[in-house]
Amino acid sequence: MITSCSPGWIKHIEHQFPTGLDHLSTCKSPHTMMGAVVKSFYAERTGGCINGGGQPRCHEEGYREKRSHALYSEDERKSMRKSHENPDLMKLYEDYLGAPGGHLSHKLHHTTYTPRGRYNELV
Repeated sequence: MITSCSPGWIKHIEHQFPTGLDHLSTCKSPHTMMGAVVKSFYAERTGGCINGGGQPRCHEEGYREKRSHALYSEDERKSMRKSHENPDLMKLYEDYLGAPGGHLSHKLHHTTYTPRGRYNELV
């Protein structure tokens, strides 16, 4: 089993080693999983997507370092750092996703790959 959240790595496997796709994890990256859940869960309940644009890009000098420090500092202060023990996540599964690994959970958290061949001759 190979796992990767890198689109570049996936493209490389699809084009250069299409016979290896069966050994590639179908799990989406964590932020893509969350995006799929948020878009479907909240869109069904509120009738739309939340802001829809992601985080704005900032070109200010030192912004990345400040943002990185803020995110890591916030994470360090959290009393709960294991997602599977998060009561809100447990409630989301109970109310919306069903069992972990269930149909809806799998649909939102996994993707598919296409054997393409080096020059897209397999598509």
